[in-house]
Amino acid sequence: MSAIRKVASGGTYISQETAENMALSALSKTGDAPPHTLLSEREYQVFDLMIAGDSVTEIANRLNISVKTSAPTRRASCKN
Repeated sequence: MSAIRKVASGGTYISQETAENMALSALSKTGDAPPHTLLSEREYQVFDLMIAGDSVTEIANRLNISVKTSAPTRRASCKN
């Protein structure tokens, strides 16, 4: 039910299982280096908020950046 409320209010929902799979996938691609070390400080901030379930708009508002900046940074943080 919380997922429905989150999405209905414009947010993004990521289940705990999906978040864990994303983290494990990132670990396997980075070898011994922790995946967060490959992100810039801003990418890490965006990734942290994304995992918390914030939408692109919410992330932009929290970090005082434009949505146009938030969206590409969010995509970049997911690639690493």
